[in-house]
Amino acid sequence: ARRLLRSNYCEVIHVDEKGQPVVHSEAVRAHVLNSLKTSDAIASNGSGSEFRSLMASPIVVRARVTACLIVGNSEVRDLFGPNELRIAKYLTTIAGAALENADGFRNLQELNANLERIVEDRTAVVEARSAELQETADHLRDVQTQLAAARDAAFQQVVAEHRVLGDAPAHRRLEGVDVIEPLAGKGTGAEHVLVDVGNGEHV
Repeated sequence: ARRLLRSNYCEVIHVDEKGQPVVHSEAVRAHVLNSLKTSDAIASNGSGSEFRSLMASPIVVRARVTACLIVGNSEVRDLFGPNELRIAKYLTTIAGAALENADGFRNLQELNANLERIVEDRTAVVEARSAELQETADHLRDVQTQLAAARDAAFQQVVAEHRVLGDAPAHRRLEGVDVIEPLAGKGTGAEHVLVDVGNGEHV
């Protein structure tokens, strides 16, 4: 800007939220305030010994003046005309767009950081819940294994207690009194009795 506008002084003055330029020079401050009032680039001759020519152009970011480009020359009067004003307005328009983009980029970064933090929090919750579900599933498998073992043990016990059901004489004892085997086990006399019974004779 200094080379384009043939100045020996060029500075961007910050404008606070109250619309006041943050600058020590009273000449520069007065010129910036005049530019803020018109919301446009202005040029004038310096009123004091500090500058012979002054030009100011506000920088607007999101419909608010946040800074002001101030250009001065301490040697030449009437240095800034319509061409210089157009150049200054062009430069400040580019600066305002760049600041808006930077602000938007910073907001985007903050949004991405918030989204990443939200995702991390959600992921931690899901992982904790998944761990709880896995622990519950493991516990259920252990319970199922224990129940299966208890069922098998109970079945084996029932089979052992009722194994007599597979014995033919015992089966007959369950269905009716078996007198043949006990008598047959008593010897020869019992055998004759059995034969008589088989022949239909009375004992």
